[in-house]
Amino acid sequence: MRKRLLTAAIGALLWQGGADAGSAVNISWLVEIEAMRTDDRDLFDPVVNTDLNKLDVPKIELGVDVDLSDWAKTHLLFLMEEGDSGGKEMTVDEYNITIASGDRTPFSLTAGRLPVPFGAFETNLITDPLTLEMGETKEEVAMLGYEAKGFTASLYTFNGDLDAGGGNKLDNLGAALGYGNGNFTAGMGWINDIGDSGGLTDAIGANPYASNIPGAEAHAKFTLGRFNLIGEYLAATESFDAGTLAFNGLGARPEAWNLEAGYTFENGILGRETTIAAGVQGTAEAQALGLPEERRSLGVSIALFEKIKLGLEWLHDKDYGLADGGTGDYSNSYTAQLAVEF
Repeated sequence: MRKRLLTAAIGALLWQGGADAGSAVNISWLVEIEAMRTDDRDLFDPVVNTDLNKLDVPKIELGVDVDLSDWAKTHLLFLMEEGDSGGKEMTVDEYNITIASGDRTPFSLTAGRLPVPFGAFETNLITDPLTLEMGETKEEVAMLGYEAKGFTASLYTFNGDLDAGGGNKLDNLGAALGYGNGNFTAGMGWINDIGDSGGLTDAIGANPYASNIPGAEAHAKFTLGRFNLIGEYLAATESFDAGTLAFNGLGARPEAWNLEAGYTFENGILGRETTIAAGVQGTAEAQALGLPEERRSLGVSIALFEKIKLGLEWLHDKDYGLADGGTGDYSNSYTAQLAVEF
């Protein structure tokens, strides 16, 4: 299935000769370089007690978007990041084709690999929010969308990595609703199996999987001038079997939330546009996912030059207590990131 979708996406990209004369090719590029230090309290393993200091290029992205005509466009995203083996791996992370014409119809049809609309995961900080760590779901999807007068809706289906009862079935479904204007955006989503998110699939692994576990999320962002406020909540709506995903000896019903505020100064540090942000985050019944129970964060982002930003961040994570299978410990991380994006 993945190979067929990839072949279709590449074929669409190469089909330039048959596209309208007004076809446009847009190339995007992102490189992140990070220096990080984590103090000598390893959050999830009390036996390990060493500093972590590293200089790394955690992510490189290359995106190719082609407007084939008034009705069709394609998207490819190549991603290089650390793989399961510990070394850098290059993958085709996203590939899809969209059939739509905003001037003629509010409906669209998208097929390919993409993040499903389950969570917004917005942040002013360097590190992804805990809601993303738990809930991001990137699959090969067929999705029907709607967008008009600020309202959005989508209905999608995919064949996930996990299948309750075994087999290889197209039995995953999801839906999302949203609204946005210049100062406010909000949305909510539902998925019939949150176990197919990246964070949960890795934790569940080959454990028995008796039935789908639905998930729900809600998010909002409010902007007033140079101030913005972000809020998001994401959770399983039922408990997993203890043999699949456990918490404190019982089946887990994991949750994650994020609340963040940011303010942008037009002439901030070094006379450059500067964004200062602070956030509080948390999880519940997510110890098996390797996520902290609490997180506090502060960050600063400086637009050094056009398309080049310097980010500084401090995270304070607290693990679950000993009674819940955690260490009861805490960890402080300090990160400096240079990002180039065009």
